[in-house]
Amino acid sequence: MEMKKVVKTLVLILMLSPISAACSPVGKETTGSSAPPEAKTPETMAAVSTKEPDDPVFNELGVLPLFKQPVTLTVGIPSTVSDDLDNNYYTRLLEEKSNADLEFQLIGGTGADFRQKLSLMIASNSELPDIILGGLEMRQSNQYGSMGVFLSLNNYYENSSFYIRHYMDLGDRETLLPYATAPNGNIYGIFKDTREMADDFMYRAWINKTWLNALGLEMPVTTEDFYNVLTAFKTQDPNGNGQADELPLVGSTAWNRQPFEFLMNAFTYTSAGGANNVPYLQIKDGRLAASYVLPEWKAGLEYQNRLVTDGLISGLTYTQGDAELKQILENEDVQLVGVIPTNSMSVYLADSVRKEDFVPLPPLTGPEGANFVTRVTFLPMNSFFITKYCDNPEAAFRLGDLMWEEELSITSRFGEEGVHWQYYSGDKKSLYDYMGIPARLEILQNIWGQEEAKKVHWGDFQPAKRTYEMGVMAQVFDGNIYDSQYMTAVSVPCYADKTPEDAVLYISFTDEEWNTISDIANSIRTYVDESKTRFIVGDLGFSEWDNYVNELNKMGLEDYLTICRQAYDRMESLK
Repeated sequence: MEMKKVVKTLVLILMLSPISAACSPVGKETTGSSAPPEAKTPETMAAVSTKEPDDPVFNELGVLPLFKQPVTLTVGIPSTVSDDLDNNYYTRLLEEKSNADLEFQLIGGTGADFRQKLSLMIASNSELPDIILGGLEMRQSNQYGSMGVFLSLNNYYENSSFYIRHYMDLGDRETLLPYATAPNGNIYGIFKDTREMADDFMYRAWINKTWLNALGLEMPVTTEDFYNVLTAFKTQDPNGNGQADELPLVGSTAWNRQPFEFLMNAFTYTSAGGANNVPYLQIKDGRLAASYVLPEWKAGLEYQNRLVTDGLISGLTYTQGDAELKQILENEDVQLVGVIPTNSMSVYLADSVRKEDFVPLPPLTGPEGANFVTRVTFLPMNSFFITKYCDNPEAAFRLGDLMWEEELSITSRFGEEGVHWQYYSGDKKSLYDYMGIPARLEILQNIWGQEEAKKVHWGDFQPAKRTYEMGVMAQVFDGNIYDSQYMTAVSVPCYADKTPEDAVLYISFTDEEWNTISDIANSIRTYVDESKTRFIVGDLGFSEWDNYVNELNKMGLEDYLTICRQAYDRMESLK
């Protein structure tokens, strides 16, 4: 086996940009954002060190490096993480801070390939590295834990963590650990928590303010207002070229370019379809329910069908990919688009003049007063696992705990300090200054998504902890109001605080539960997704609604909901 060593007001924004005119300020959300604990060196701790002074392996918790003598740990990791893990900057920084000697074993490539290769190794009883680093579904990692392949880390979380423990004591224990805990109460891995508020509310839409102004129209507030605005965009030549070439609303089949969630939330709360293992569930009258059989869901589909039938949503939205969409968006001759559903204006070229016409479209209010926003919080998913083959699991755990240290957490996203980013303490504002987030990071060279990143970090998939003050939200605002990240930042107030407190984000199932409902869940999900599009584009008439509901019942909807409710209630009891 080859081993490779491996809440302020929005005054500034309202002054600077028309983008935010339709949005209201949002309060600063608490995320355990107190200053991260500062690590000490053995020398600075000598006078106060009282714990484990004679331990031959470990320095006291919070003292760097972690180990008094080099400790060798083997790490199984996807090959796509880095071109050269030995010489990767993050690797060298982690080894320096820990005094660990990391030896890497490459396991598969892409996420699916990695999971398949790991599964085959476990099934064949192959000896695994000390640590497995890679994204696994919670159900899969829980299964390996119950088999004894992955160790339970509960005791280490309580007694051997320093960085994680700091945030646990600030509130993460209640808000995050339930999602990282298996149904049997064990925690089989270390997770990443690097939330950005814009990611939480990513089902956004943008409207052409230039066209609104040209036609003397107000920002639409209700679904009927929106219908009338789109009709005006279609019939009143807002781009002024004398041709009926305007597309009132257009999207694509690519991730987050569909208007479905944005529009359906004006009728009933719509949990994320693509980011939840149990999509489109909600709490209705105090009980877990399926949104897709409710009368409100039907009303939302009828509204969207009306928009398509009247030519207000382009049919291309349901057939074209992003490449075709971008050609429309960047049309050189004239602006063609009135509304685009997208989480980010990065769908446009960085220097595009076309995006300068757009401002965030606040969530619409439906005929019965619904006015929701889908929340897609990226929940903590374990990505660092210690195997039964590890001779020193405490050393392995302390290495994972160290990954939550501030410099390592920032490096794992932005690169090398002093080369790709630096701390900032001047008078400039941050992208999210209106939330009270100070400008703390200045980006010197943006390498995210670039090939160079593979030489510098591991793609930010491993454990890390970035509060709002340690990530994109704390970046210095360079004054460009049409920068896509800035446009995203000022859109957030339109969407925050419009999600039900009891929104269903995720449900953790036991193996027995999932084995019982997996086939039902997959069948229901496929049928619901296919049917909602068919209803919207007119391939399925609403006279078939009762047959649609009956088909879901035949698939076992009630049995599915019964187990979902059982698992959901168990998770809620952990909070």
